[in-house]
Amino acid sequence: MSLAADQSTIPKTLPPGTLHLLPSENPWPAPASRLRISVLDSSFNPPTKAHLALASLPPPPSSSPKGEADEYTSSLLLFSITNVEKILKPTDPSPEQRIHLISLLLPHLPPNTAIGLINEPTFVGKSRVIHEYIATHHLAPSHENVPSTAHHFKPELTFIIGTDTLTRFFDPRYYTSTEGGMDRAFSRFFQDEGSVLVSARRGGEAEREVERRVLERPEVERWAKQGKVVLMGTGGEDWVGMSSTKVREAVKADDWKEVERLVVPEIAAYIKEQQLYKA
Repeated sequence: MSLAADQSTIPKTLPPGTLHLLPSENPWPAPASRLRISVLDSSFNPPTKAHLALASLPPPPSSSPKGEADEYTSSLLLFSITNVEKILKPTDPSPEQRIHLISLLLPHLPPNTAIGLINEPTFVGKSRVIHEYIATHHLAPSHENVPSTAHHFKPELTFIIGTDTLTRFFDPRYYTSTEGGMDRAFSRFFQDEGSVLVSARRGGEAEREVERRVLERPEVERWAKQGKVVLMGTGGEDWVGMSSTKVREAVKADDWKEVERLVVPEIAAYIKEQQLYKA
């Protein structure tokens, strides 16, 4: 069992606005002169090969200064515990089982990948909480070759999201209670904190049209032109169309060949062993 999957390390409750990082064999974030962190926030119900592909995406070209390696220094698989505060079906995975499923992705990802639990509903809030966590827990360099500068401790977060989440992010309804309103929230997220949104292109024409409409909105276009909202991929990748819903449907249909096409072997074996998603 990985450290992240050790149930004794999983909190029973998490106060609002809190990030809890599960134990890892490696320091997180990895020491670097420039902290570039990818964040994949999902319900992971269950994690699929699409999640794996998204977590493996390189940084968008516009975010890589000339001469710097085109890679993230650390990655975070973020699980919002508020997503599981509902009545579970008998064969639904418990929060502990869900976290174990997420941990089964780790062997397929770089060693500087961590699992985080968060109780914060919005991406603007999640960016703030992650910044606060790193500022609190990493007040000094942990590597002799890393200079001690303020820049070192201001991470550049790239949130990897789907088209539906991109649409919700720019929906004014989610900012009615935000101090300063939507415009101030966006300025803090994109400008003050330097966070970036990356949305993977989908193959369907309907989804492409949604992407175009969102990017053409004035409040979105401003940030897209600055490289803060980026579409990546062609929409023709092998993993496009893979989803957690399809995995659950395949399990119910007892179609294990399809399950194994959609998830890594360890996850398929765990679902079968624990008899998840059968009802």
